[in-house]
Amino acid sequence: SENNAYLGGIVEGFGYPVTMGAIQTDYAGGAWDIGLIKFDETGKNRLYATYLGGSSSEMPHSLIANSKNELLILGTTGSADFPTLNGYQPTFMGGDSILYDNTILFENGVDMFICRLSPDGTTLLSSTFLGGTKNDGINYSWETNLEYGHDSLYYNYGDGARGEIMIDKDDNVYIASTSFSNDFPIVNGFQSTFGGMQDGIVCKLDPSLSTLEWSSYIGGDSKDAAYSIDIDNGNSAFVTGGTCSSTLNLPAGGYQPTRIGGTVDAFILKVDSEMGTLVNGSYFGSTGYDQAHFVRVNSEGNAFLFGQTTATGNTLILNAAYNIPNSGQFLASFSNDLSTLNWSTVFGTGSGTPNISPTAFEVDICNRIYLAGVGREWNDQPQWYKYGSTGLFLYDY
Repeated sequence: SENNAYLGGIVEGFGYPVTMGAIQTDYAGGAWDIGLIKFDETGKNRLYATYLGGSSSEMPHSLIANSKNELLILGTTGSADFPTLNGYQPTFMGGDSILYDNTILFENGVDMFICRLSPDGTTLLSSTFLGGTKNDGINYSWETNLEYGHDSLYYNYGDGARGEIMIDKDDNVYIASTSFSNDFPIVNGFQSTFGGMQDGIVCKLDPSLSTLEWSSYIGGDSKDAAYSIDIDNGNSAFVTGGTCSSTLNLPAGGYQPTRIGGTVDAFILKVDSEMGTLVNGSYFGSTGYDQAHFVRVNSEGNAFLFGQTTATGNTLILNAAYNIPNSGQFLASFSNDLSTLNWSTVFGTGSGTPNISPTAFEVDICNRIYLAGVGREWNDQPQWYKYGSTGLFLYDY
């Protein structure tokens, strides 16, 4: 509420500019800790900075401040001694050893974590693990390297660290992420059984992180992941991600209730935030590769998606004056009940392939859309791995 800015990333070793009295002033060990820093509204002054981690490795995925200006952090940890306090799940469940992106070693597997920090960064108010006996909170497995860049859920560098934390008007906490565990803690969920291989996860916790109000798998017989979540004015939760499964068993009332085809389809779900029941859902995409990495709901209740596609020509263009056919990024707008596609479009260079990996998305009160992404053009990588943002917006209109 004070227009301060927060930044989170990974830190290897000592030397991060921590502040006196911060919750963790020393590097805890392992390959990586999390570094968190809070700036004032000008970006010129550091208000606090701290490490966050245990003796293994950690990655932050998403940050948000609640109405009390407390910082909430969602991430992945491989540390059994990660700092927990007054949380729903105090015990590290772990999973299979994994070397993520050939860089970050989680020797004992991974759980999700959710933390809540005081506004001045000096007090850990609450913190919890969240996971089962396999890996949770990471969109990555040993099989991923065999598929990397070939239309799998892990399509972009860094896709393993996707997932989002969101809050409602009462500061309840919502999580969208992924799980390999068939014993993930499921409470009053619309899907109580693990679908197979890899599932998306959606959860609601109370503001103190001590109670799991409800949680659910999102998945079928193959690989599925949830990346983003938002809450509308009526307190319904909207979740999006990607699915390789033959079916997610969506309700019949959605715009596209059955799988479209291709390697991956995007999906969007509407969930009752009080009961955790599935209200409606829809697939979105083409017969190629399609994933939605972000969802946002505007003040009128319309749900917007931002993602990637290999759809050809005008396949995903509907009721949109702005479009660059045969391009690799899509935007779409759905009615609040997900029964109608208001419009959709694609933008990019018209090369038939994605140009950027989506990194941020927002819709303001005037329905203006803001987005960001990053390209990849590393010369030492095979051609299928490279796609670039060069010339992305160099058009004459």
